[in-house]
Amino acid sequence: MRLGLVIVACFVACFLAGCQNHAQRSVKPDVHADVGAGGEATPRVDPRRSNKIAADLFLLASDRVPSRRELTEAAGALAAGDRELRAFVAGLVATDASTEFAPFALFPKESNPGRPTGGSGQLFFELSTFEQDGQTVYFHPGGNVVGSELVGGSTKPPCSLREAERVRPWWDREHDILVCPSSHRPDRIRAINGKHKLCSPVNAAFERQGCGCGPSLMYCITSERLDDIGVNMRKEFTDTVAWSVGQDRPLQDLFRGRDTVRDRWIDWLYRRQLVENGAPAEVLSGPGWVEGPSPRPELRPGAHAGLLSSAQVATLGCEPRERLMAISDLIWCVAPRSVSVSADTVFRLPTNFRAPMQGWQLLASMPVCDGCHARLDYGAQFFEGITAGFHYDSRFLPRAGSTMSMYIHDQFDLRGRGEQTPAGFAELAVSQPEFGACMSKRVAAHVFGRQATEADIASLLEVFKTRPTYRALLTSALVSYTERRLWSVHERGESGPADPAASQLGLGALVEQYCADCHDTGGVAEKPWSSSGALADHGAMLHALDSIGGRRMPPAPNPLDPTVRQRFVALLAERIWPDADARNAALDNYGGRLDNVEVHRRASTMKIIGGLAGVNVDDAITKIAPLYAGSGRDAQEYTPDFALNTVIDGIAACKLAGAKDLAGCVERTTRLDAILPVAPR
Repeated sequence: MRLGLVIVACFVACFLAGCQNHAQRSVKPDVHADVGAGGEATPRVDPRRSNKIAADLFLLASDRVPSRRELTEAAGALAAGDRELRAFVAGLVATDASTEFAPFALFPKESNPGRPTGGSGQLFFELSTFEQDGQTVYFHPGGNVVGSELVGGSTKPPCSLREAERVRPWWDREHDILVCPSSHRPDRIRAINGKHKLCSPVNAAFERQGCGCGPSLMYCITSERLDDIGVNMRKEFTDTVAWSVGQDRPLQDLFRGRDTVRDRWIDWLYRRQLVENGAPAEVLSGPGWVEGPSPRPELRPGAHAGLLSSAQVATLGCEPRERLMAISDLIWCVAPRSVSVSADTVFRLPTNFRAPMQGWQLLASMPVCDGCHARLDYGAQFFEGITAGFHYDSRFLPRAGSTMSMYIHDQFDLRGRGEQTPAGFAELAVSQPEFGACMSKRVAAHVFGRQATEADIASLLEVFKTRPTYRALLTSALVSYTERRLWSVHERGESGPADPAASQLGLGALVEQYCADCHDTGGVAEKPWSSSGALADHGAMLHALDSIGGRRMPPAPNPLDPTVRQRFVALLAERIWPDADARNAALDNYGGRLDNVEVHRRASTMKIIGGLAGVNVDDAITKIAPLYAGSGRDAQEYTPDFALNTVIDGIAACKLAGAKDLAGCVERTTRLDAILPVAPR
């Protein structure tokens, strides 16, 4: 009965929390400045709140619940002054735990253990088996290719035990297995038909005539091994990020060079590409792999570009444009955008994409389409030869010495030309201003979550310009986060001077005083914003309400006093909506009362619950649904679904701890003040 009350109480708390107004918060001026021992006076903070802020720091830096001793040390640093705080945070960021957590904080989607990549299904064929006389025989169920005749796919075995061949597969160099001859074909890398395409799973069955699994069954795998390969691919990505962060290397180095940290099975995938490019099959089992960071086998100079040429990134999409979409988001935070174009405009576009020498170039230079395709289609040319499923087809290689252009936003946004290789792409890509802005945005999103502002990103970008490392960005962000929690007086860093008279001004006077200096300039785009035009233009007033209520205007250098902003919003809403209900709904929205409560990552919340219950829940964390595991802190909030999951996590943790009073344990381990980040006051 008590457990049921806990669940009900949790839902009630969720809905109440979801509708609470976020209290205002601020940062002190220049929170990144090093101000000397003691610094400015630290505000008085009650020990409980100080401990909670310190606990949040440990979670954000290393996804770890601190011990009581660590909390005491952290609280002391919070109370001592700016220099001590910065030194403490820098030490926290330099720990091994923070290094290991770095890939999940910086690249949550790509580091997610629960989400298979888009092209992973094209890595291998899955073998089926049948039993005969107590022995297991493997075969490829997708079709029995005999000569030039294709027999449709079937689960019916294409051979008998007597006909099966003994093969030593690539995944077990110590033992033989039995394989049907038509599924083996060790001498066949390419199909027997006219185009001679690879025998890889990428190509359609009729294009793989005469194919089997190839030497050492390099195109096939058993179902139980396939999941392991996915885990190993992700580990190459996360371990390489952690290794680079541990060396405090520039973030640009993540996307340069041949070195990665990988196991022997991922090293084998690179060797398979060599065989696809003409190397002897003996390369598949030859020496060369070493534990730890090492250069990857290289197909040709410039073939590797750090993580951009890793198996995890290369399989993020099934075709070149899709992979470039993922890469653009990874390194520039540039996602496909809506062009707000009518169907009629699309129907008038030319369709001769297959004309000689036009195809993708025509699409990339076409109005409307160029906003995405200039970036994607030109970018894809740097990765020619790498096909879906992490295969390599040398028939598509550009000529040696070829160069290619790079665009980002449209056909007029040329960023330069580089060698037409993945390495050439990477050198251009990491030198773009979007790269530093993206890395800063990723760190800000992790630390500040849904409360991250453009000012937070701009501040981190200044840090990136002088020290472009993850540790430098995270240290600055965490110091700013702590200062904001300690000094939370005004919302979003606003510290504009209070003007007692301004809180009594009418709407016209407020527009004149706070908007006219910039907007009453006479330009065509500014006319709707002028003091006379704005109040007569319904659309302009809506725009003004959204910009002022959303704190985008006035700009950051001249923020409004919160009291003035509140009056500004109220007067605009009153002018736009005479109806009281509509007006109050708008005020709820722009006053923050409809904002949901921010949360830690789901995995971090589970660690808090486990810590309060006194158990380790790391095994359960690996089974989190991709919806949560692949999302950063900025993409999660306290919803009924999140609330229910915390109760489920509490029940699991308390059962694991052997709690006699299950309901009481769940109530204690899932209380909101324990599992949510410190709210600004």
